Amino acid sequence: MNTYKKLTQALALIFLSPSVASAGALDSFIDKSTLYLTASKQPAETCLQPPVIKTDIVKRSPELTKAKPQNLSGLRSTNGELQGLANMFYGFQLGFTLERISSSEGYCVRVAEMTILSGQETPKIWMNPRLKQGSCQYGVTYEHELEHVQNYHDHLDSFKAAVLKELPIMLKGQAYYQISSLDESKRAEKRLETEMLALIQKLHDRSYDKASMKDEMMDSHSEYLRLSQVCRNR
Repeated sequence: MNTYKKLTQALALIFLSPSVASAGALDSFIDKSTLYLTASKQPAETCLQPPVIKTDIVKRSPELTKAKPQNLSGLRSTNGELQGLANMFYGFQLGFTLERISSSEGYCVRVAEMTILSGQETPKIWMNPRLKQGSCQYGVTYEHELEHVQNYHDHLDSFKAAVLKELPIMLKGQAYYQISSLDESKRAEKRLETEMLALIQKLHDRSYDKASMKDEMMDSHSEYLRLSQVCRNR
């Protein structure tokens, strides 16, 4: 399973883990190498067929955690004390199946099926234990953290929509390589793996960048000042 993950901690700044897309071993491979030994040919159009695209992108409800955050950036009171923090994991996992085909125009390796997973990890919200549950400040802080979680969920909706609508167009006639030998097949498999990961990362990061900008606006100095006045005006 290929994994590309960004850890976002909000509020107030966004901290990202290294943006490295790890390319591991292929999850599955439909080995049709016996076709190399037969005279049976499939239509050349078989290589051009787009892969089946599946998604498992879920929006999980946040959970409260008592674990003290490792990074102490977040919503702070006027005296600088950390009030709350939300942790969300932006990123995706990619699994896909390749198949090797003998066609009327030679041999090819194509992506037969792809599965994109995201949102699998539950968002965590940490609240300063000094805040009394049920108090105005607790409510203001918690609601603000929930806004960050909602922004994350909006990102997941946007990412899923892009995958289902745009990825089939991007992959039309592009998810295969013509090959002439088994050794060349292995190189083609690796290239397809890298290229599929890059395409999905592009769709993900476009949505992530929008979510990141919204997080920054929610965590602006002016917004913090506004929040600090809410309970005073009640």
